Amino acid sequence: MKLTLKILAVLLTLGAQLKAQESPMAVKTKIDKLSSLVGTWEGTGWYQQGPDKRYEIRQTENVESKLNGTLLLVEGRGFVNDSLAFNAMAFFSYNPYKKQYVIESHLMDGKATVATGSFRENGSFEWGFTFPNNQGQIRYIITFDENNWHESGEYSRDGNQWFKTFEMNLTKKD
Repeated sequence: MKLTLKILAVLLTLGAQLKAQESPMAVKTKIDKLSSLVGTWEGTGWYQQGPDKRYEIRQTENVESKLNGTLLLVEGRGFVNDSLAFNAMAFFSYNPYKKQYVIESHLMDGKATVATGSFRENGSFEWGFTFPNNQGQIRYIITFDENNWHESGEYSRDGNQWFKTFEMNLTKKD
């Protein structure tokens, strides 16, 4: 009898978890909200390193839809003069178990992070992460349509006061 009750409890829990999951089509629908980003983008921007080191950049972004439209692959390159100063690759996906966007990013210096994202009430997309050892937070806010992509980045040591560290304005080329 105890074994039967345990099995029934496991089956009920599993059934509730399966019911809470979103279908593969729902995952694709979530990524479709970002589909305007697919394409090749070019523009300008800047990034800040420390209080007195601001660099003007020429920025490119290439965004591809992968895995039947359930993943976006993003590669960004920033050039200071004609030298590559910034190169990052990110995967934008949607986790149906946690019901949140996940952004896995990798930098050319070997650093990597996993961030979460969400759409804001105004339609912009915000993503970010907390540094290890309580060394602050980073957030990026993307505003986009079919032809324009504006993104800004901010850093906060305490989660209350934010400092702008990055901005780019891009136009779609294809």
